[in-house]
Amino acid sequence: MKISVLVRNQEQLDVVKNYPCDMIYTDNLELAKKYPEIFYQVARVKEESDLPDNILISDIGRIFSLKDKKIVVDYYMNVANSKTIEVLLKLGVEKINVSLELEDALLKQITNLDSYPIEILVYGRVEDMILKQHPIFNKNGYSIKDYEGKLYPIYKTKNGVSIFHYEPINRLDKISFYRDLGINCFRIDFLEEGQAEIECILQNVFKN
Repeated sequence: MKISVLVRNQEQLDVVKNYPCDMIYTDNLELAKKYPEIFYQVARVKEESDLPDNILISDIGRIFSLKDKKIVVDYYMNVANSKTIEVLLKLGVEKINVSLELEDALLKQITNLDSYPIEILVYGRVEDMILKQHPIFNKNGYSIKDYEGKLYPIYKTKNGVSIFHYEPINRLDKISFYRDLGINCFRIDFLEEGQAEIECILQNVFKN
């Protein structure tokens, strides 16, 4: 079993490095440049230059423009079938995160699942919306409350302002199910989790 983890800052990285993670991702460019082994999550809505050698991308067009890099495909590309997986592998990508919208029944239909270098998110908040222009939000700590009282965290990111889902996706209890299907790589994304919560999650994962 291989575990990949996305971190946002040095403090989270320091905790994660105490565990035998296969890959580490970050949306923090300074962190990625400081630690060349980390994969940098390229901005989804803005062009960036001077990127590190290891990158995590969501735009198929950038595979061609960044073909000199070591590339992992992010789940925002919505890869959901074996034909797309095969095309991406022919383009030279290292690993593919499958779509978050891929239900279990459809996942089972992907042929040769155990032969592909694919990864599935088992824990983490995801971006629901990106605001490129934002006259109100100038720092972290804001949230939006919906009519049911659910709070959506708002963070300043390289994309502008990102509104994250009110709760993390949590499929940690399905790791055994995914392994039975032939998937052996699992991803965990941290957003605002502190040391204690990160350690609790990783300790439980590495018990499996």
